[in-house]
Amino acid sequence: MRNSASLTRRSALSLAATAGFLAAAGPPVAASAAGRPVSMPATVDSALSGLRSIAPGAGIKRVYKDVFTALSFLDMLLVTDPAGVPKLITATAGDTNQFQVCDAATGKQEFVANTPAGEKISSRLLWDPAKGAIYAGCGGELLRWTFAGRKLVSLGQVAPKATFVSGLALGPAGKIWGGSYPNGITWTWDPGARRFTSFTAFDEVTDYVRAIGIWKGTVFAGTGSRNPHIVSFAQATPQKRTVIPLPSAGRTGFVHRIIVRGDKLFVFAEDTDNETRCFVYDPVTRRWGTEQRSASYAFAEGTGTTTWRIAKSSLVLTDTATMKDQVLCPVDMGLTRSVLVLGDRIMVAGNHAGKPVTAAYSVKSAKETRRVSPKVSRGSFAIQSLIGSDHGLLYFGGYQGKGLASLDPGTDTRWQSPGTEGISQIEHLMQYDRNRLYAGSYGSAKLYSFDRRQINEGDAAFDHITTLRDPYMQSRPFAWTAAAGKVLAGTVPEYGLRGGALVIIDPVKNELETVLNKFIPEQSIVGLTGYGDIAYGTTSGRGGYGVDDHPGDACVFAYNARTGRTVWTSYIKGHRDLYSPILIAGVLYVATINGLLALEPAKGKLQETLAVRNRTARPGYQSARALRIPGTSKIVHSSGDIVLLIDVKERTRSVLGKTGFGTQIGVMSGGRLFISYQNNHLAELHLGPAPQ
Repeated sequence: MRNSASLTRRSALSLAATAGFLAAAGPPVAASAAGRPVSMPATVDSALSGLRSIAPGAGIKRVYKDVFTALSFLDMLLVTDPAGVPKLITATAGDTNQFQVCDAATGKQEFVANTPAGEKISSRLLWDPAKGAIYAGCGGELLRWTFAGRKLVSLGQVAPKATFVSGLALGPAGKIWGGSYPNGITWTWDPGARRFTSFTAFDEVTDYVRAIGIWKGTVFAGTGSRNPHIVSFAQATPQKRTVIPLPSAGRTGFVHRIIVRGDKLFVFAEDTDNETRCFVYDPVTRRWGTEQRSASYAFAEGTGTTTWRIAKSSLVLTDTATMKDQVLCPVDMGLTRSVLVLGDRIMVAGNHAGKPVTAAYSVKSAKETRRVSPKVSRGSFAIQSLIGSDHGLLYFGGYQGKGLASLDPGTDTRWQSPGTEGISQIEHLMQYDRNRLYAGSYGSAKLYSFDRRQINEGDAAFDHITTLRDPYMQSRPFAWTAAAGKVLAGTVPEYGLRGGALVIIDPVKNELETVLNKFIPEQSIVGLTGYGDIAYGTTSGRGGYGVDDHPGDACVFAYNARTGRTVWTSYIKGHRDLYSPILIAGVLYVATINGLLALEPAKGKLQETLAVRNRTARPGYQSARALRIPGTSKIVHSSGDIVLLIDVKERTRSVLGKTGFGTQIGVMSGGRLFISYQNNHLAELHLGPAPQ
């Protein structure tokens, strides 16, 4: 491994289906001069497609449940229950076991629950000691759990259009302040009146408020993803606002967290080098102080001007008046999350070697006195990416999960990579040869190769090729292919930006060769396939989160990977996202959310629209996917829960499944079809109709 740093940031994708099923290294490099763009009308004939409907498939052959499980924590929080006993509260990534309570001293699990709305916890945890309550954001709602009631309940929608809640802070009289997405809305929850109040947006470019800190009646809100800054206002007059610029702020990024201790604000935000730093702000003098380069989010509640926190991998007592640290002892944890002071005893919670841990430290003896591994239940993750292989295994990544997983559908044998190699959520992957796979990880667009012959060697099986965030500002690798002896990847940019990259890798040296940044201006590259020297690609007008979609048409392009020149670029009128290019019998097919488009591969001229549905939706990253059944003229198409089999030679279509299916498809060389099902499971589908 060359680099093991990881970053996980993710908000949910959505597809609004409006109609039902009808009858389915180095500096940035400029892109090569493209062939002359052509715009083609995407017409639909009166019969929609001219495809003959035949008997549906026999349905599901077998379901493999919960194929990607892991312990991946969004947050940990140490608190004391009403009896004064320390407890560990965890927010676990995934779709199951999302909220858990353990005894911090013994590690015994005392409570576990899924979120009531079926959404995922999105915020850090907030503790109200006066009410014995824990609060968390979940989708666009606020959740609460109390030691008295021991039930995770939703308090309701925080703001009318909110889909993501973050930045929780406790104000006077138990009022909760928070931030949300979209439109960068701040809001409050009054537990006495049981009422939410939301306030107007800060400005036109702020989509997120991810951080909230409260100091002596003043609220400080951190924004993103464009022009990140702080907005302050008195709690009594939230519409009267003051903008506080960040020191060395990047053009895009976030204020991730604001921690208030004494008369100092510890502000975690991204700088001009796209690195998250801790900046210290003095609200009395209204000046920025010394940057804390090795600070952690883990702070205990302060007493006066002193607070215990984790800095430089040590437990330190900080005097916020002088900003001097008194080091107690080292803390042997890979990632610290929470600090709790219990007299002479300091408790710290975090992760070590991919597992949760709590440890106790004595102030008197200045050393660790106890360490416990809490009994936390693993979470089950939605399938984010999936491929089949020619050696009989399925490979996949999990939404909010870390690393690579595989399944042998013949024996149900499962494997997951260790949690230390640095791979976060895998957006897409491909098999390059019999033993090598390539995978793209969100965020920062980290590209890896994996050698399955070294599967038992842990990190040694993975080679980190490159990270595309700096200087290319790319985030999500959604496309892979091989052409002209090269490996190519296509990406979606970072938050607040538009314009993906086409990445060229030398598979012999396993090194980055070229990055064609913003290859198709304003568009993300979400589909690739290679035939000989030519790589065909498709784009989407959806950029990084927090930026408006590109209003123009999406395109299909042909790129010669041997000569490094673009052959042609064809913009398809009326389509803002296109997926999964496939070449069959001299025709290039690409997927839409409504079916397939047929293009002439030499110049990209649109020949035919094979529309099997009639819907409109915001452009996405993987709102549709199509794969060829090897050796046939049949294409599996999945979008909006429905899976179809389209035979482009015989001009037929059949329904393989109608409910609960995703767009993550894997096809084996022998023709077996696997697809994500009900988010967390894999289903094998029959391709033919049920026997009569």
